[in-house]
Amino acid sequence: MSKKLLVFWAYIVEIIASTVIVILTLSVFDFSEVIRFVHSSSKDIASNFAVVLLAASLGLFWTFYSKSDSPFVQWLHEKEAFAVYARSFLFSIGVYVLLVVSLILVMNTSSKSIAILSLWLSVLGLINVYSLIKNTYDLMKLNALFNRKKGKS
Repeated sequence: MSKKLLVFWAYIVEIIASTVIVILTLSVFDFSEVIRFVHSSSKDIASNFAVVLLAASLGLFWTFYSKSDSPFVQWLHEKEAFAVYARSFLFSIGVYVLLVVSLILVMNTSSKSIAILSLWLSVLGLINVYSLIKNTYDLMKLNALFNRKKGKS
């Protein structure tokens, strides 16, 4: 499998998993109960989860990007990995921005469609936490590898 296809597949898996979980949720629980839950918990999800992870993903992206003139990031460019990690952070930022906006809309409307979208984005956000942490950890491992190789030169 090509590198680009593999990266694309990673995003699609998160989207498919979120969709399957929401469909299962809607098939197991009463639709009106799910909508009521989303409406009643939207403020807590927004303030305790979405905003916090939006800030975290912005902070991680800014930290990653602010090092763009370092030898490590130049090495990532050579290995064609910089864009992969930059897009992963941008994807996370996008998920959490959309989640915050959708939750604000849920708090201020009675739209069932927006409530379901918020539920789906909440699940996607939960799944994306793993990716955000994993990508950060992988960057730390790559940085350690770079430092070891630099030390041997």
